[in-house]
Amino acid sequence: MPKLLTLIASATFVGTLAAPQLASAAEWWLVATTNDSSHFSDRSSMTTVRVAGKNVVRIWNAYFNSTTVDGIRSVKVQNYYDCADRSSAQKSYIQYRPDGTSARSYTEGDYTLRWAPMAPGTIGEANLEFACNAQNVGADQESLSVADNFFLKAGDLETAAELFTPKPPSPRATAPPAGPARKTVPKR
Repeated sequence: MPKLLTLIASATFVGTLAAPQLASAAEWWLVATTNDSSHFSDRSSMTTVRVAGKNVVRIWNAYFNSTTVDGIRSVKVQNYYDCADRSSAQKSYIQYRPDGTSARSYTEGDYTLRWAPMAPGTIGEANLEFACNAQNVGADQESLSVADNFFLKAGDLETAAELFTPKPPSPRATAPPAGPARKTVPKR
């Protein structure tokens, strides 16, 4: 289950991260953190669209890994969320290398989307809760609480990712203990 932020732990960062952005109109919110990743949603990209005969929320999400996984450090994903059915489908994704360059991307057609139900207590459910409840957030609102989830306005995505993505553990020495080598002599 994702480790969601608490008000006490995040209140310190609200003023710093909610500064206006110069290069983009994106409005990134911290949705969840795990032991090795952070997850965000862009409220400004949120819109209701009609797909396959139903009204769904379309929104961009992003996540950052503590370490590179298969050459990928972060991903931006455009998801559709069906709030009534509590399901989602991935429309597009862009994978990024550690240096920020795009590694791979993909876009799915609206009629070939694969819808999946959201499992309780997952990051997917936290993303769905944000997408289905953040439409009514005021421009000056810094946080949102829905069910067991607490969402924090994060401002600039790169700064927020640096701040909230857990750091990888430091490498430990794996050298054998110092001392004379011992020979094992078989017993007869």
